[in-house]
Amino acid sequence: MCYKIPEELHLISHSMVWPEAWQYCRDHYTDLVSLTSLAAQDRVSELVRNSTASRFWIGLHRTVVYDNWYWVAGMDKKGPLNYTNWAPGEPNNPYYEHCGEMVLGEDGGAEWNDLCCYEKLPFICFKY
Repeated sequence: MCYKIPEELHLISHSMVWPEAWQYCRDHYTDLVSLTSLAAQDRVSELVRNSTASRFWIGLHRTVVYDNWYWVAGMDKKGPLNYTNWAPGEPNNPYYEHCGEMVLGEDGGAEWNDLCCYEKLPFICFKY
């Protein structure tokens, strides 16, 4: 599967649990954003830099059975993690944390963390 940087990014400031955010993005745009390269990571970081929030759902999900992470990539497709930007020690909880968030650092950078899917966070959708 070939990935390009999404042309339209949309920050949704209304907090939802990950499954709701995923469905919202699919209903209104294309999907939750996939950060498949440093360029995509930088573009999303720039989008959220002036937000009042510092944590956002992204389209990162873990399979429960095999403990593999993947990008949600359209209907029933799973995109591989060829690029990663996990925070040190992450992902760290395969039993309860099956969804991925992007966390902004004070230095303007951003890293990923695994989190329980039922935390409510703002999120980032994309549209091609």
